[in-house]
Amino acid sequence: MENNGRFRRINGWKTLAVLLIVVIAAGAISFTGIFLIWRAEGHAALRRARNVWLSIRLTKIEYYADGTDMYDVRRVSGLKEHAEQQARKLSMAEGDFIVLSHSGEEGLPTAMIYYEDPYVVYFHLDEEENRQFDVYRGAKLVQVNSSEQASFPE
Repeated sequence: MENNGRFRRINGWKTLAVLLIVVIAAGAISFTGIFLIWRAEGHAALRRARNVWLSIRLTKIEYYADGTDMYDVRRVSGLKEHAEQQARKLSMAEGDFIVLSHSGEEGLPTAMIYYEDPYVVYFHLDEEENRQFDVYRGAKLVQVNSSEQASFPE
């Protein structure tokens, strides 16, 4: 059969290389897009955590003016119920928070966790007393209910 320019012979290696490049490029674009979305969501969680931290500081000013303490170590949040409600109202954040520690005289939070599924924001002061906010993204890997617990060794 004579090749008069109408038909081109398909080279299998070139086609495979082009397909491989297209698949790798699509994968890289997808992973980059997912990473950018997660990063934007992480920044939003960080913004809400900073709002919670600031609202706790503002609530502390109110309690300081009254001469009372707003912290209660028996509660999960580390704050008295009214103080927690006030902090939630001021921050308008949807997640939960736990005040881990606070400074003595000023009563300002020095360590705090803000969590909003799947993001966790950990606030703490470093060695030079600078504020540090660390944002983590987690996913549920294993869920064990009480009927399955017996199969796991202690």
